[in-house]
Amino acid sequence: MDNKRVLVHNLAPWQVSFTRKSMLGDVVIPPNGKILLDEQEIMMQCYANNILFVGTDGHGAHARIYIEDDAIRKVLDFDSDDGTVTQNIVTDELLKKIFGYKRQADFEKAIREHIIAHFEKFMLIDFIQKNEINDYKKIRFAEEYAGVKMA
Repeated sequence: MDNKRVLVHNLAPWQVSFTRKSMLGDVVIPPNGKILLDEQEIMMQCYANNILFVGTDGHGAHARIYIEDDAIRKVLDFDSDDGTVTQNIVTDELLKKIFGYKRQADFEKAIREHIIAHFEKFMLIDFIQKNEINDYKKIRFAEEYAGVKMA
């Protein structure tokens, strides 16, 4: 691999930062922001098990930083051999799907399965507000699950 620059996305609704491994200094990524990082830096962070990149399972599940490069994701075993993203991350598309469930039990089960990390709970509340979700039972469950009261 050459040392190209790769786009990474901070999925958290707050700033994240970490100390560089390949040179001096720190990296700061704004809330929900995207920046370019050297491929070498990304690989070193992952090999050092930086939870921001490798998440809760070492393969990117519930990671705060999403690497937007298929080749690196494959090397790190974040994707399957056929190119399917296997990394468990929360996106607006996933939340739309979850809020589309008609049965409350299915909704609650999906929330418990997919929304694990602290920042994901805040993403859930932010999604409800941004999309003006108007389902009392789902909103109440989300508030209780996230431990956050909406105004």
